[in-house]
Amino acid sequence: MHEWLLGQLDTAWKDSGLSGHAYEKDYREIAEQTIANFQAACEGLDLREVETFAVDLVHGKVEVNPDQIARRADGRMILRRIRTGKLSGDEKKEWIYTFYHAAGTERYGTGRYEVEAIHLTGNTQTKIEPTSTERKNRMKKAAEAAQSIRAGAFPPEPDTFTCPRCPHFFYCPSLPEGAVQLP
Repeated sequence: MHEWLLGQLDTAWKDSGLSGHAYEKDYREIAEQTIANFQAACEGLDLREVETFAVDLVHGKVEVNPDQIARRADGRMILRRIRTGKLSGDEKKEWIYTFYHAAGTERYGTGRYEVEAIHLTGNTQTKIEPTSTERKNRMKKAAEAAQSIRAGAFPPEPDTFTCPRCPHFFYCPSLPEGAVQLP
């Protein structure tokens, strides 16, 4: 797999515009280290085809798309989220992992799977285990959100930090009517 990944990097590198860049050597080294970290994270695993899981909520479904699904030698399944960066302090609090656990429990059964966060730059593998209370509360809030969305009662909550990153930023109903006035 390592040689195949390096071949993919070579192909992408040619199209990236980084050839001849002043920092090409440094960037290439980082890219190759990221590949080596990915390879190490997959060592000893039986990688499976990635599939989409549907988590049922009372008023809808949430699709869960793990980045990687694998089986350990002991038969335990792993659902992984793979990121290129480093582990953040709030990583374990991210809601997506609650949905990974719901999907894992439904598909494989309680105790027969694990959820991991892989961070390639930081070279970390972190087991994510929200408490049963955290999972229950998050699933309840997700079900309430699905009910609100379905009822059309999901008003925008403008925020100067998150709004510019939102895909609905330019046509959000929270924007005032009329032309934009620049200073």
